[in-house]
Amino acid sequence: MYTVRAVLLLDAQGERIVAKYYTPPNEEPIWGTKDVQIQFEKLLRQKAQPEAQILMLNECVAVFREVGDMIIFVIGDKNENELILDSVVSCLYDSLSSILKEAPSKMSLLDNYNIDYVLLMVDEVVDGGIILESDPVIVCERLAVRSQGEAGGVDRAFGSVIRGVVEVIST
Repeated sequence: MYTVRAVLLLDAQGERIVAKYYTPPNEEPIWGTKDVQIQFEKLLRQKAQPEAQILMLNECVAVFREVGDMIIFVIGDKNENELILDSVVSCLYDSLSSILKEAPSKMSLLDNYNIDYVLLMVDEVVDGGIILESDPVIVCERLAVRSQGEAGGVDRAFGSVIRGVVEVIST
C-alpha cells in the first residue's frame, strides 16, 4: 500500500527545495540521515536526463519532470507502477502551476511564503507514503479550505486559484 517513498523538489544543481521521505511501519528507513538523503538527491540529479522521465536507482524507481529551473521527483519501490507515480508528478505540477499562477520555478516557490502552501499541497497528495489524491482541482480546493480555516476566513486569493485551475483543466 505504501507506493511513494519520497517526494522531492530539487533545483537545477540538485539542491533541496522540498523533500518529504516516507518509511512504512516496521521497516528500516532507506534514507536514514540527512547526509544520506542529500547524497541520494545529488545522485538523482546527476542521473536524471531530460529525454527520460523514469530512472532506476538504488532499488527504487524515480519518475520526474523538469520544470524550469527545478525538477519534481516522486520515488517508489522498484516494483511500483510508474504510471501511478507519474500521475502524482502530474498532479504536483498542475497544482503548483495553479497555486503560483505561473510556471513553477525555484524563486516563485521561495517568494511570498509559497513554500508553506507547497508543503501543504504535498501533504494533500501523499500522506505517509500513501497517495491520497491525484486530481489537482481537488488538491487546490482542499488548500483553499485549509487556508480559510487557518486564516479565520481570510484566504490568499485562493478563489481565483481554483477558478484558474478549472480554466486550465477545462482547456
